[in-house]
Amino acid sequence: MFKVPSWKLVELERIADFYSGGTPRKSEPQFWAGGTIPWISASSMHTTRVSSSEKMVTPEAIGHGTRIAHRGATLVLVRGMSLLDEIRVSHATRDVAFNQDVKALVAKHGVDPWFLTYALHASRPALLAAVHLAGHGTGVLGTEQLRRLLIPMPSLEEQLRIVGVLGALDDLIEANISTIAAIEGLLQAAFAKYGFDEPGEMELSEIVDTNPKYPKPLGIAPYVDMASLPTDSYQIDEIGARPAAGGARFARGDALLARITPCLENGKAAFVSDTPVGEVHVGSTEFIVLRAKTGIPLSWPYFLSRSARFREFAIRQMSGSTGRQRLDAMVLRKYRLKAPAPEALAQFEASASGLIAAADELKRENAILRSTRDKVLPLLMSGEIRVGDVAKAGARGNNERHSNGS
Repeated sequence: MFKVPSWKLVELERIADFYSGGTPRKSEPQFWAGGTIPWISASSMHTTRVSSSEKMVTPEAIGHGTRIAHRGATLVLVRGMSLLDEIRVSHATRDVAFNQDVKALVAKHGVDPWFLTYALHASRPALLAAVHLAGHGTGVLGTEQLRRLLIPMPSLEEQLRIVGVLGALDDLIEANISTIAAIEGLLQAAFAKYGFDEPGEMELSEIVDTNPKYPKPLGIAPYVDMASLPTDSYQIDEIGARPAAGGARFARGDALLARITPCLENGKAAFVSDTPVGEVHVGSTEFIVLRAKTGIPLSWPYFLSRSARFREFAIRQMSGSTGRQRLDAMVLRKYRLKAPAPEALAQFEASASGLIAAADELKRENAILRSTRDKVLPLLMSGEIRVGDVAKAGARGNNERHSNGS
């Protein structure tokens, strides 16, 4: 690895303290019911910054199976099936709890917390090579290998300059994510305004197809897994590629609804809006695919799936063993609601199509920003390129952001 002569290669354990997490007893409701502290696991770690989770714990859970990683900690996934393909590293932007599959690293004196996070991002190829296979196809990143990881260490001033550049890109990404979430909120409010989910005698099957039939893709196909479904936005987090074997098949204009506990209860759903027309995707067998029939806006089934009355019905209809119940698509077809007025559908379509197109453009912009960041990051962290004086203004702004420990 290229390194500026004045930069030392330092083992990770010399620049960061390591902490282990855990899981409070699920049988103790006082640790979970009404929880306000995000409990971070693999499913929470899809972005550079992490501040939320599907599962929350109460303050009483701290010290009873889990612990707090304070704002500014770097979280590293060290056990999970996803480790066979990628290394997940996130920066806690608020105090969080975390499970036993995650290590929390806290920067020592003289090390900027964000620099630590970006250094680990730059080291992902080396960390991925250190992952070994445990039972049941689970990947494990050994703590000793993590401790011995060599990190090029510039001066604190240089650290802040590097973080200023990378942080500016991440700030733009976060701003776009916030705008997309605001668009989601506007569309949900519009759906509710038109009273589309009021009780009635029409069955859902009259206006929405469930699990529509698509031809099976040949070879490798775009694939979406359960973890990629968001809980607070219609956007799918990531689309990978896998052999087109079994699984739910869907295309642009379809809505995906998670049908298992706890994904259904947590509101996991997505609207497929930013993929090539006619391209057939493959997803988890635990998806129910919803497609609007003629005369119904394509996004309408997705926003129905996010409404409170629909969710309550779906959860009541789940069956199976405790903790792994499922919603049957055939039962969902019999959901009853009031027939939507054509003029209301037209007005909703006019609003939704433009806003979703704007959100999709922000999503594409984020893909470019992430690509730029990921290309520049290893070059900056190795010293192969230097920030220079032009980044000092960005470093000053970043200094202010770090003055509160974030």
